Amino acid sequence: MATTNTESMAMPEYFPQDNSSYPAQVRKLTVNDDVNDVNANDAAQALAKRTDFLKALVETLQGDTYTKAEVDQLVNNLIDDAPDALNTLNELAAALNDNDSEIAALLAAIDQRLTQVQADALYLPKTYQPFLGNLFHIQYVEPNGVNGTSVGTGTANIYQLKLNNVVSNTIAGASLDASYNFTLPAGTYHFYGRFIASHSNVFRAYLDNNTDGGNLLYGTNENGTDSGTGDTAQTTSVIDDEFTITGTKSLRVLMYVSNVTNLFGFSSSSEPANSPAIYHYVKIRRIGD
Repeated sequence: MATTNTESMAMPEYFPQDNSSYPAQVRKLTVNDDVNDVNANDAAQALAKRTDFLKALVETLQGDTYTKAEVDQLVNNLIDDAPDALNTLNELAAALNDNDSEIAALLAAIDQRLTQVQADALYLPKTYQPFLGNLFHIQYVEPNGVNGTSVGTGTANIYQLKLNNVVSNTIAGASLDASYNFTLPAGTYHFYGRFIASHSNVFRAYLDNNTDGGNLLYGTNENGTDSGTGDTAQTTSVIDDEFTITGTKSLRVLMYVSNVTNLFGFSSSSEPANSPAIYHYVKIRRIGD
């Protein structure tokens, strides 16, 4: 059988130890091996050289590489020195049992979170904070001892109610005039008002658009029945609703009254003597453009 001299073959470049210049003493696989090229067992000598090279390479890598125990210790040290946020993430991973699919699902959900812009869009614009601004608060107030009256009678027992005092106003463009009408700029509003009538039988307040005509809101139906014996039957019609106007409008509060039997049809003054007499009041809040 023909034999092959492996030293006469070109060795791969990734085995630099398979070079004839390598020291002769590592050309022996056993002590009886010839170190000369004439009768040498070339295959055995190549294996010997390669084994010696790989041993040295492994020893070098072992010196440059951490053991598993050393890596575990380094990770533990990192966690111990990490901020509390890392503890939270570690606890979260533990709660998910380090399950890759569950962690991936959680990360995907977090990735779908709202942006700050999207979150802001869920709220009313900051200019319409309901308890901090955009309030128009007006009343009908008389000095103590002065009974409440209306502005005058319209048609079919319709009276305009007085509103003569601005308590506060933080709506730009809102105002109250001397004729008891109030002006509001375009926008959406929440209107709350309480309006008194006594000795009036059936009555009801409503918000009237003085600029365009027509009623915007209606109050509760009430009956301050007068027996004709001078009793002081009295109740209150309440408006609590929202409306929108597309431009600046003049508004007023009207009241239908079926019967007023005495001069105190819109209530009368009471104690304490040094207090103002308040008969009607309105709070208007702007809640949108």
